Amino acid sequence: GQAKLAMGIKGGLNLSTIDTKAGINENYGNSTGYHGGVFATIKVAKIGIQPEILFSKQGSVKEIAGVDYKKDFSYVNIPIIVKWYVLKGVNIQVGPQFGLLTSATEEIAATVGTGTVSSEIKDKTKNSDISLCFGAGVDLPFKLNLDVRYVLGLTDINEDMINNDPIKNRVVQVSLGYRFLDKGN
Repeated sequence: GQAKLAMGIKGGLNLSTIDTKAGINENYGNSTGYHGGVFATIKVAKIGIQPEILFSKQGSVKEIAGVDYKKDFSYVNIPIIVKWYVLKGVNIQVGPQFGLLTSATEEIAATVGTGTVSSEIKDKTKNSDISLCFGAGVDLPFKLNLDVRYVLGLTDINEDMINNDPIKNRVVQVSLGYRFLDKGN
């Protein structure tokens, strides 16, 4: 068959947390962030390869004894996704993702009183992150596509955040993409 080439922009919602040992009163919750960037897809028959470059805001929220600890990580992520088209327009996705940390901050907010203290924790966080992505997508009319993906961090990003417990990124992404170039059939 003929090869198809598509290029486009995409963006959407991140629901993220971190996977680490939680202490007795610790409760990790999802942090809501976003991602956005560009993609290109090369498709031959039922298989597509889709490299992307995405800016991604992710992190976690933790609550201990009435104090909220919010970690915010910003990454430039480069997923290289293999798409397997199981039905017309419907695909299953899997592939590695390489991330470069651009910023890391922690906000500490007491439920009562003192307000919020924000600190830079980039020096305590690994500069890069390797993840495995898997999910599904569907090509919609009007050159749109919808993806739902789970990003499983494989790297221990803890460089020096208090304890030595491994910390790994966990992100659920829902994205809407628009193909401004769509060649071949």
